[in-house]
Amino acid sequence: MIPKLDNAFVALDHGVKQVIVGKAEELRQLIVNAAGTKITNET
Repeated sequence: MIPKLDNAFVALDHGVKQVIVGKAEELRQLIVNAAGTKITNET
């Protein structure tokens, strides 16, 4: 899980507006914000 978070923060630092971390098996739910953890950069 730590590598996923590290990569999420690197993406946010490079201009990505939000990252959703979740299981690939839940892809449909991730797309509609029904699963996963959303990380955003609010600065």
